[in-house]
Amino acid sequence: MGLGVGRAAVAATAAGTEAVGPELRGLAFGLLNTAAQLGNALGLSWFVLLAAAVPAGGDAGFRVACATAAALAAAGGLAFAALQRRA
Repeated sequence: MGLGVGRAAVAATAAGTEAVGPELRGLAFGLLNTAAQLGNALGLSWFVLLAAAVPAGGDAGFRVACATAAALAAAGGLAFAALQRRA
């Protein structure tokens, strides 16, 4: 997953900054970076909340959070593949 995220981040940043004029590229990069950091923070907080909400003891909450994250990642990959076929 780390390799895919790294490749996608570079491609998204390049596409986002090239879509604006040279005078606005710094602003566009700042907005993209801020959105990515905010998304990471909110995503992590939701999974921590999910893990803490599982009533079973031990590492059951961690397992539920990881399984949920994996399912959401798979759903995102399928959605991306479906959208790529349409384009």
